[in-house]
Amino acid sequence: MWETLALAYEGTSQVRNYKISMLVHQYELFKMEDNKILDLIFGKTCENYDHITKNLRSLLRMWRP
Repeated sequence: MWETLALAYEGTSQVRNYKISMLVHQYELFKMEDNKILDLIFGKTCENYDHITKNLRSLLRMWRP
């Protein structure tokens, strides 16, 4: 995830805006099936509570529940 975000900020401003727009679009289209568990969707588990809370705090206000 972080590698994807880092790549989004490389290039000209037009390229960066396009990459960020595509990431937001992919995020908005993401849907987890009812019978799937979260670690299968993302391919790995997050075991560190501090790491998870940092990620949640970094979200813009419009993405927060």
